[in-house]
Amino acid sequence: MFIERPPYFYRMLFPEAIWRMPQVRKTVYLTFDDGPVPQVTPWVLEVLARYGVRATFFCVGDNVARNPRLFNMLRANGHQVGNHTMSHVQGIKMSTEEYLHNVSKADDLIKSRLFRPPHGHLLPRQSTLLQEQYTIVMWDVVTRDYSRHLTGEDVVANVQRYARNGSIIVFHDSIKAEKNLRYALPRSLDTSLILSDHAAAICAEARRLGFAACGFAPVGDVPAEVIDAWQRWIEGGKHACMSYMERYGEVRRNPALMLDGANTVVCVAMNYYPACKLPHDHPRFAYYAYGGDYHEVMRERLGELAAYMEHMAGCSNRVCCDTAPLFERYWAVRAGIGFIGRNTQLIVPGAGSYFFLGEILTT
Repeated sequence: MFIERPPYFYRMLFPEAIWRMPQVRKTVYLTFDDGPVPQVTPWVLEVLARYGVRATFFCVGDNVARNPRLFNMLRANGHQVGNHTMSHVQGIKMSTEEYLHNVSKADDLIKSRLFRPPHGHLLPRQSTLLQEQYTIVMWDVVTRDYSRHLTGEDVVANVQRYARNGSIIVFHDSIKAEKNLRYALPRSLDTSLILSDHAAAICAEARRLGFAACGFAPVGDVPAEVIDAWQRWIEGGKHACMSYMERYGEVRRNPALMLDGANTVVCVAMNYYPACKLPHDHPRFAYYAYGGDYHEVMRERLGELAAYMEHMAGCSNRVCCDTAPLFERYWAVRAGIGFIGRNTQLIVPGAGSYFFLGEILTT
């Protein structure tokens, strides 16, 4: 989290910089760093044009010098540009004089009053002097699309988990980020988390219905390692007499087969830890069995949430609870509502592991 969203103490080192825009209305702000490059930037422009989205591109001077026509396309397509230094240097690794000279060289080509330091690294003195000429724009969410340790799905999950009203979000139109960016950018836009405030409204309605957590994950193929673990579990007879666990392997691999046009899984968790426990002299029951049949309770509330979504967005939905061929814990983790603990259960941070899980596949 400290990488995806800069911590408060770091923001306070540069209080005059813009980290997040005012929350006047439900809006987030897309930015792209490190371009322009011919292998990636034209594709980004095509995607943004398809969705009618405008962005700010913080450009590296060396790339502008190599690709002047591509740089001009950014402005011609209605996007803003900003200075990202001449050679992508970090202020903390050079003198203030050298750093300012590097920024000035880039300004000769880019000619913008917006500046973003590569990696967000610069010295306080450098920041003070730069503010005399530039507005320093940092970020509220960095997608980490450049990371070789993350998949495209991970990048989408970062956007879904950390984006909020007023967020400045960083993608990278670079060769290093290309693979993840090509997967994540259109899917991040498709989820409507960037284009509307549906996600916030859905989460609010989920809380009203009694769900303790709500998150979103893009529909896609389940990783091979998850499928392999399930198959080993089945082959080892761990499912006892629950033969239904063996069925619908293709659907488990790709939940989109359950609903035409499905592009998002809405995951929710409902706490079942009892407010009052049975007396010690009573027979002992598992906590989840204290109340009514949880299948009926979950399906009723999931149905209400699905109806709300349909009314709000006109989408098609399918409610899933326990018996559907979904890897519930996997999707809950993908949606960012928790992590798998040593007890193999989903743990919701700050709330524990006593949860029923439910999902809504939606278009």
